[in-house]
Amino acid sequence: MSRAAVSFGNPKPRVSSFGKATARFIGNDWQRSTGGKDYQTLLGGQDSELVRKLDEISRYNAFLLAKTADTNGWAKDE
Repeated sequence: MSRAAVSFGNPKPRVSSFGKATARFIGNDWQRSTGGKDYQTLLGGQDSELVRKLDEISRYNAFLLAKTADTNGWAKDE
């Protein structure tokens, strides 16, 4: 995981020196599949339980971001 983290641009992700972790790196041809359909296929298709859970997490993260922006008075175009 440390080698993978080094390959990312700035800001560099940090890998914890304790605990256990598992990483899965899956591919998507972003020029051909701009909406991430390759990812969805690898994860069982757009109607799979995993994709539904990831969509739920994405919606919750968007909610938290919007709430934080509202709380801090950030404009939508910032």
